[in-house]
Amino acid sequence: MSVYMTIISEKMPPNSDVIPKISIFFMIVMTQIALVLIATSLIIRFHFNDGPLPSFVECFINTKMAKLVRLRRKRKNNSSLNLQMIHLNVQDNVGVDAIPEIRGNERNSDKAVSELKDDKLTTKENQNCLETRKEDDIYKHNVDEWQFASSVLNRVFLAAFLCSSLISFFLILYSIFS
Repeated sequence: MSVYMTIISEKMPPNSDVIPKISIFFMIVMTQIALVLIATSLIIRFHFNDGPLPSFVECFINTKMAKLVRLRRKRKNNSSLNLQMIHLNVQDNVGVDAIPEIRGNERNSDKAVSELKDDKLTTKENQNCLETRKEDDIYKHNVDEWQFASSVLNRVFLAAFLCSSLISFFLILYSIFS
């Protein structure tokens, strides 16, 4: 864009006090490109983050802005419920067959049930296994929340840049004909 502005300024007379409208348009487009680059880097940073979600992001972006852009979260699975039920089963030393809700709900729970039945792990090993799965669930939840926030920001920036592009286009078009 700056090359085009240089070419245009070379073609203009040296005493010209008027800035060509195409130069104004190119400056607006370059500014929008810079803002889009910043927004894209922010969205990518959000998308690939895996730490805990700050409360302002949860409150403002994932709830209020999500409603504004009409974006909904995916339904959450109940793997944590199944893991809690298995954990109660391990603590009480009750047979796995005593909990019918676990069977057939999810692959993770089926895997946990088969490990409890077939391998006959000790209680401590079961607890370690459950803690690892709980950490994995927390990690997956954090990643999902960050990715949802990036989707919300993506839609917000899309709407903002689309509106600003249309407004600038029509303002330049209006100034040409007036």
